[in-house]
Amino acid sequence: MTNKTVIRKENLSGQFTTIHNSILLDKRLTPIAFRLLTMILSDSDTKFNLSQTLYVNRLGITKQTFFDALGNLEECGYLRKVDINRDKPTKKIVYHYTVSEFGNLNPKEPEPELSVLENAVVQESAEIKETLLPEEEIATDVNEYLLSIVNLLENAEVADFILNMIEKESTLGEIKKWVKKYLTDKYNQELNSISDNKEHPKAFNDFKIWLKSEIFEKYNLEVNASNKWFRLKNIKYAKPYETDYETKMGDYYESAKD
Repeated sequence: MTNKTVIRKENLSGQFTTIHNSILLDKRLTPIAFRLLTMILSDSDTKFNLSQTLYVNRLGITKQTFFDALGNLEECGYLRKVDINRDKPTKKIVYHYTVSEFGNLNPKEPEPELSVLENAVVQESAEIKETLLPEEEIATDVNEYLLSIVNLLENAEVADFILNMIEKESTLGEIKKWVKKYLTDKYNQELNSISDNKEHPKAFNDFKIWLKSEIFEKYNLEVNASNKWFRLKNIKYAKPYETDYETKMGDYYESAKD
């Protein structure tokens, strides 16, 4: 008789991922690399791209952690990345990924021919938010900039407008100029919503610093400005209650010393 009781979910088709014991017992894999490999294997081999944005969001990790996990999978032979555009005059960054449950993709071995890749577990990534960008080629500098503002692209209005600019072949400078204006307008809108700022200068200064960070650094366009302002002026910088003269004198006589 064992010392455990296991409660299992019903084995429904499409809701389970089978992992070989050799992967579970591979001590070379870091915890994040194991989770990433499991996630990749759980997705369709033909319908899902191996996308940085997709797995960063799913696993709740940073881009650097994602790349470290990829490196660990390459070192352990579970993944191989091939730049398929290395000899082509294109600005789009595209890779083919081969993923093997056998862990037999030695990175030091010669890269396989494309025909082999086509028969393997091959996935392609433009390393950009797939829900935003079409399949057409995108300049590397624009690609890198979009990756740096991926949180801002969660806003549908922003994503749609930038996509439209890309389709019109706008330059990186033009895209950055529009983004800056959009964020500045949002900042001023929230700033102007504070009508009694002159009565609370210290609180207002803190509010501006907070608002600038939320919009221009975190790209948080759903800020609760009114709540933040209330807390600053009524809690952090609340004026001490001033007792009237009669109350003060009454307190004095009640506790007067002989």
